[in-house]
Amino acid sequence: MDGMVSSQLQAIKSQFHGGIGDQLPTKRPFTRPSILFDPKEAADIDLRTILPIAISGLEVLAELDSRFEKYRHSLFSTMSLDLDREKMTPKEEKGINKSIESFLRLLSGHLKLPSSLKTLEYLIRRYQVHVYNVDQLILCFLPYHDTHTFVKIVQLTNLSRNKLWGFLEGTKVSGSPPTRNVIAQQCTRDKGVLEAICTYAAPKDFCHSRLVIFFCTAVMVEALGSIQKLDDEMMKRVLPFVLDGLNPYMLGSRDTKAGALMVVGLLASKATLHFKVINNLLYSVTRLIKQDSNEYSDLPWIYMTMMAIITIVQSQSLNKFPEKSLKILVQTRDLSGILARLSQDYNIEKFLSIYLHTLTDYSSSDDAYCSTLISSLETIPAKDFVASIVAKVLISCLRLSQKTEVNHLHEAGGWAKRIFVVINKLYSFELRAAMENFFQDSKKEKEIQSLCIMLDDKLDVPSTTHDSKFWFSLQHPKACVRQATLASLFSSGTLKAESLDHKLREVIQDTVIRQLRDDDLTIVQATLSIEELSDIVSSHVFLTTIQDVLYRCIDILKTGSSNSKIPLEVATLCLSAIRMDNSQEVATMLFPLFIVHPKTLSVNLMALDSAKLTKWPFYSASFSSYIISQDESSNLLDRDHIAIFNMKTIEVMSNIFSQNPGRFIEWLSECGKNSDSSKNLFLFIILQAIFVNRQDIGNLLRLFEVCFPIIKGEWDDMASRGNVFFSEESATKIMDYSIRGCLDKLFSLNLVALNAEIIVCICWAFLESFTTVNSNNSEVEESKLLSMLDNLFIFFASTPLKDHFREHILFLLTKCCSSTVKFLSKFFTDEGFSMDVQVESLLSFATVCSTVATSESNLLNADKSVKFLVGFPSLLVPLSHIKKDIRTYAMNCVEALYKLWTCFDNAKMKNGSDTLLIRYVSTPLFGKLLGLINEHRRLILSDVNCLPSLLTSMLGSVSDSLLVSQKVEKSFDQQTKDTILLFIFSSALKLPSSAKLTVLSLFERIGKSIIQISEVKLLLSELLEKRSKYWDVFSTKKIRLSDVEIEILCILLKSSVASIDPANAVASSIDFLLEVFKIDGLSSEDPAIVKPCVVALQTVTSSMYSCLGNEKQDEIFANLVCLFQNHNSNIQLAAKEAILQINVSYLSFVKLFEGILSNIHEVVFSAKKRKKSHVFSLERLIREQNTPICFLKALLDILFLKKDIQNRKSMIGPLFKLLKELFSSKISQLFEETIEAKSLKFDTSNSALVDAQQMTITILENISNSLSPDVSVDMFNKENVNLLINCARSTENTVTHNHIFLLLGAITKISSECVSEYMPDLLAIIGLSATKQNDRHSQRVLEDLISMLVPCWISRTDGAKDLLMTFTNVLPEIEECRRLALMAYLLRILGEKDSLGIFLSFLFHSLASRKSKSLDFESCLGDLSSCASIFKEWEYLFAEDICNQFKCNIWLPCLIVLIEEIGFYKENIQHHFEKVLVLHFVMQRLQCAEITFELESGEDISQLQCTLGAIMEKVVLQQQLRKSRHAIPSAFRKQHKKIELGLLKTITNVMFPSEYYKGITRLLVHEDVNLIKKALSFLCETIKNAKLAMGKHKQRHRKYNIKYFLHLDEKTAESFDEMCCKLTQLVDDSSHSVMSSAISSLETLSNEFPSGSLIFVSTLKAVVRHITSNDLYISSSCLRCASALINVLGSKALPEIHNIMENILTRAYGSYKATREDDCKKKADRHSTCKIPLSLSILHTLDAIVENLGCFLNPFLEKVIKLLVLHPEYISESDNRIKTKAAVVRKLLATMDIGIAALVLSPSLPPSLFLRWVSSYFDS
Repeated sequence: MDGMVSSQLQAIKSQFHGGIGDQLPTKRPFTRPSILFDPKEAADIDLRTILPIAISGLEVLAELDSRFEKYRHSLFSTMSLDLDREKMTPKEEKGINKSIESFLRLLSGHLKLPSSLKTLEYLIRRYQVHVYNVDQLILCFLPYHDTHTFVKIVQLTNLSRNKLWGFLEGTKVSGSPPTRNVIAQQCTRDKGVLEAICTYAAPKDFCHSRLVIFFCTAVMVEALGSIQKLDDEMMKRVLPFVLDGLNPYMLGSRDTKAGALMVVGLLASKATLHFKVINNLLYSVTRLIKQDSNEYSDLPWIYMTMMAIITIVQSQSLNKFPEKSLKILVQTRDLSGILARLSQDYNIEKFLSIYLHTLTDYSSSDDAYCSTLISSLETIPAKDFVASIVAKVLISCLRLSQKTEVNHLHEAGGWAKRIFVVINKLYSFELRAAMENFFQDSKKEKEIQSLCIMLDDKLDVPSTTHDSKFWFSLQHPKACVRQATLASLFSSGTLKAESLDHKLREVIQDTVIRQLRDDDLTIVQATLSIEELSDIVSSHVFLTTIQDVLYRCIDILKTGSSNSKIPLEVATLCLSAIRMDNSQEVATMLFPLFIVHPKTLSVNLMALDSAKLTKWPFYSASFSSYIISQDESSNLLDRDHIAIFNMKTIEVMSNIFSQNPGRFIEWLSECGKNSDSSKNLFLFIILQAIFVNRQDIGNLLRLFEVCFPIIKGEWDDMASRGNVFFSEESATKIMDYSIRGCLDKLFSLNLVALNAEIIVCICWAFLESFTTVNSNNSEVEESKLLSMLDNLFIFFASTPLKDHFREHILFLLTKCCSSTVKFLSKFFTDEGFSMDVQVESLLSFATVCSTVATSESNLLNADKSVKFLVGFPSLLVPLSHIKKDIRTYAMNCVEALYKLWTCFDNAKMKNGSDTLLIRYVSTPLFGKLLGLINEHRRLILSDVNCLPSLLTSMLGSVSDSLLVSQKVEKSFDQQTKDTILLFIFSSALKLPSSAKLTVLSLFERIGKSIIQISEVKLLLSELLEKRSKYWDVFSTKKIRLSDVEIEILCILLKSSVASIDPANAVASSIDFLLEVFKIDGLSSEDPAIVKPCVVALQTVTSSMYSCLGNEKQDEIFANLVCLFQNHNSNIQLAAKEAILQINVSYLSFVKLFEGILSNIHEVVFSAKKRKKSHVFSLERLIREQNTPICFLKALLDILFLKKDIQNRKSMIGPLFKLLKELFSSKISQLFEETIEAKSLKFDTSNSALVDAQQMTITILENISNSLSPDVSVDMFNKENVNLLINCARSTENTVTHNHIFLLLGAITKISSECVSEYMPDLLAIIGLSATKQNDRHSQRVLEDLISMLVPCWISRTDGAKDLLMTFTNVLPEIEECRRLALMAYLLRILGEKDSLGIFLSFLFHSLASRKSKSLDFESCLGDLSSCASIFKEWEYLFAEDICNQFKCNIWLPCLIVLIEEIGFYKENIQHHFEKVLVLHFVMQRLQCAEITFELESGEDISQLQCTLGAIMEKVVLQQQLRKSRHAIPSAFRKQHKKIELGLLKTITNVMFPSEYYKGITRLLVHEDVNLIKKALSFLCETIKNAKLAMGKHKQRHRKYNIKYFLHLDEKTAESFDEMCCKLTQLVDDSSHSVMSSAISSLETLSNEFPSGSLIFVSTLKAVVRHITSNDLYISSSCLRCASALINVLGSKALPEIHNIMENILTRAYGSYKATREDDCKKKADRHSTCKIPLSLSILHTLDAIVENLGCFLNPFLEKVIKLLVLHPEYISESDNRIKTKAAVVRKLLATMDIGIAALVLSPSLPPSLFLRWVSSYFDS
């Protein structure tokens, strides 16, 4: 209550302070609070104006959300306008607040819409929500805190005393929107703000929008996240939102739940929650996830909900999951799958531990928990929890056994059996470990019996006695127990029982394997001693286990342990236990045992014997005849003998391997992976095989092909693990190595190092074998040998331990290669080699080169020196490499070459022999070239772009680089440069394609010199030929160009075009260019076609084009035209850019036009051999395109683009000629002859022809628009215009029409004379076109043409009627959407005021003419309103629409013209029907809202009123004309009259009285008497209607002006007086009929106007003069009029009292005499139209005189009394009206003192008469 009172007081205070200063509240405030308007502007807007705005916004919101609809009849009803919150009762205030709060909550989600602000504006103005509902208003807008609208809301409210939102005062002052961070920080400072936001977002009875929920959640999360430790007070504020948001029975949306879950995560991680809070949170979230998992399939949402539960459990100190929450959680659909997925992405081990342990605890009492636990174990990774779960299960079983009777123990253990089965299936090893751990305590062994009983009955083990005991014993931690159990099982024959369960068999097998893997070899020995052990264990597992045991024993024996007896026995037992039926696995296991070791001798020999028993082919072939004698066995105690024995074994095995290396290499490789000993033996076999086959090139190559990949893999594997190291003794040459020496190292412990040494020996063996093979080899063998060297070098260079192979590399290069340079260069010039290989090849190049340079025997190394020097061009490739390291090593090679060249030169000078030198490297200039490159070493290494600049400067003609000094440019003369280039490219072009590309790229900027080299030109020709052959259908050898070759072709093309200059236009270069341009018919997507063509097009420049002759220019231009229409966009764009660059003569276009036209004529009309029109065969070029028309279209497109052509206007004549051909029938015939068109590949769709036509017209228009005004008119002639008109007639294409119209418009601007002659034809075409074109562009084109043609039309004719008639006739055929815009534009051109009325008359004439021919015309004549369809006809509707296009000050005067126009037609029924339609239309237009608005606005109102007056005149005139006709049916006449009267009434309603009176005055000056009478009748009727309107007091609003006719202001009085003057003149000067009408009008005016205007005095004089008229009707009318005037004038009529009385008495007594003389009857018959008797009129006049001027009647009183008392007519009883009126007058006289005195003093009055008078006086 206090808050409500305070808010009301605040509202009152705000009203008092609504204005400025100390203004009183009764005055209108200067400003008002508003969200939509400026405060000052809002002060001028009342609530009734705002309510419709708010309702319109509410309707928009209701369409989005139907909940808004209910507020339409509450908050926004019209009744709300009268509400006053300050006067409400508390109950009413509470209801309003509740409604406003709910509306603001709903509105909060739509505040970005302008419609919401409209509704809010009304709430502010009507309900003052910014005063009474501040909290709800701020919360509503708070999600939009960063908008200026929020700032305006804050500024509207008074927050100075608001404790909650006072922090927003800063926003109110600064006008800056607050950030969300500010609001979040305030929440941490003031928990009330946080509570308000939480309460607002809580979904108790309302569901907020997403935006509101997102904001509130973000603020809460940001506020809570900024606090290190949350206190209880903060949590109390937030928990209601969380619990309500998670409640599935609340109205909260998914977004609300998501926000609540986010807050839950923060609370759990930042606060220590009370256990009750934890239970409530877990209960809420589990209830939510249960419901959502059953209703939705949105996995991310389920995962997020589950993560909230996990966060609570893992963040709080929980030891057990609450049972209430767990009971709900286990009902979640696919809970195990959800947890399994989350465990993969997140660390939820703590949760899983608590969850699984809690399930385990409850599993014994509830089967649902047990099933959930089993499902979880099957799905969730639970390896780490098996031990604790097993312990809990066993402990629970023990507890149950103590509480349960022995007879029922097996029933109580069912749940445990199920759990153990699942664990044993998935985690058998962990289960055994858990069992061992559980039974470590010796006390628990006594309880095994109880466990066995519980688990026996339904456990998945044999049902024999003591199965569970066996099971537990086999899991016992003590090996002796397990051993004893196994022994008893084997001895009892249990394992042979057919009923032995497979589960127990698996347990026994696992136990056996565990026994064999036991650390205690005695246990292993005992287990192996069991007979038929392999029967119970699967063979594979058994062999694997035996192998592990055997290798373990071998390792123990080799280490020299003191107790070697047991390992030896176990190893022997292992070999004995092996079955030889599985030959491959056994052979693999026995492989490492074949190398005899002193400490494992017996085992090795036993293995050799066992190998003979296997069926493995490798062993059976190797050891079938391998017999070990007794002596050999006895001598094997000596190491030398052992080495010899091992060598013998290796030789035997290598021989078998050499016979078929590919068959056994994979198996031997797998064997080598078992152990280091196996790998030793494997490598020994390969090494021995190489030595054996060193002379056999075939076997050697096969061995390399098979073994090298494996050797390389082994080396890489050892290098990656860091297992490669050598002793100094090992780093020796090949001759120091032998297998025997390596075998001696077998007895050392470092077998890994021995493997590395063997691999090095293998590599040496391969290299040495290469030097010893026979030189007479086939090409294939030589190729394979070279491939072997390449692979070896790549292996040496790419290994990280390449330092171990330095000698190998040097040996390979010096002893194995015939050409070191050729061998090495491919590694740094070709693609596909790693950086290590490239670096090593360059390093080797420099090393060998330096070695040759420092060699003393220069003459002997001359050949090598020359080879190195000649190989210089290949070094340009690595010198330009992007990697600096490679450039560095390449520069080292250049330095080595320079040093070699220096030494070589000195040697030559010394010996005087030059027979071995090559010309190019023998000159000092070559050394100078190397020296210059060497001098720029630092630049080349620092910048990869330096080398091209350096070479360009040295060998090119022009240099633009700032990196190279100018001296370098002058280092060589041109001849030397050419020589050097020839030398470089003679060698470089022999390199691989990628190297060629690199070298060409280096010299790209001096391409002009390059293309002169014959080898380069030959390469270009070969590439072009290869390119063309690939796409040649007749070519048999088709090889596609590679990407590198395409790049080379592009560079060479650039160089070729660069060689073209004015002084040297090389024909071959142009031929190359043209060859590249020939791509028609080829694939437009092949890079080999597209890229060279694009590059060639990019090289076409204006300067190059100008260097060519006319024929070549035409040929190139024709090819560019072809490329311009290519389907590939890149080619098309490049061709366009090339065309725009070159300067094409207009003659070239003319030639091509002529060639195309001649080609088309030959195609259609000639079967003879076609003639070539040009040297370059234009016909062939055109025919390579789809059609000549397509070629023409491309040419026209280019002409349109090339606006810079000199003398472009000269193209007008040829283009018109072309246009004539394009529209000729010949071309049409071409496209109609389908068969011939198909054979010639013509486009029969006709689209290309239409495009060509349109483009030709467009170009003509463009040229015409570019011509200056002073251009000669001869550029265009009448034939051109006639051609365009014929073209427009012949085509049906809308776009073509538009282009023709644009061209005609352009021609009209230049030469209107050419167009004016064809104006009728043009208008006909425009009208026809308007019926077909319905788009905006066509409309605009048509309008532009009309705007140009109309002046021409008007200049030829007198007016625009014919033009409007033409367009009116074609309007029905024009689409409705086009009619209005077209005619509006035409009318604006012609002048709306002059032409609109005429056009409207044409429309109604068309409607009447058409309707008169319809069947329902007679019904329309009877009643127009009953025929409503007439007003839906298009003419009528169009008339309304066309008027709506203009303001009323334009169309209103046109209505006058319309009314005038309908009088010019022939008089008939149709004409009158047309008049009715027009009058109805005019009446409807005068009733439109625009007229009302204009009248209320007061702007230009005088002109408007004058127009209305003119319309009124025209209507009255038409009304009179109608009366003069007699051939109109009566029904239609009535209808006509009704509409006329309605129209006049409508006009009167909107006219001001002053203008009305002026209009009537103008009508009164007409000569037509009937018209004047009609006007006077209309005036009287209007005045009477005004009187009636004055009497309708119930009307609240002004609807008509007519009731104000009786109010005469200054302006109206002036018009009124003028009208009355004219009426007075009519009384004096007019005939009988007009006079009577004028007098009646004056009577009406005087009766209705309560005014004493002086104009009535003069009027009274005129009327009085005619009282004595011989025409009784006139006399009677004058008397009545005089009566009315006297009543109006009062005392002002005194000057005329004498004349009035004289004339009245004369008329009264004159009438009496006539009666006596029987003349009255005749006059009465003659004037039968007089409805009121003359006597009555006299009485009316006397009544008025006595009433107003009675005191001045003394001179006439006697006569008056005699008349009233003695005159028979006035005392007669025959006429009740006269009797009554006479009595009234007598009474008036009797009540006057002057009347009594006159009677007394009158001597002539008889006494009897006096008595009668007195009697009648007293009687009355």
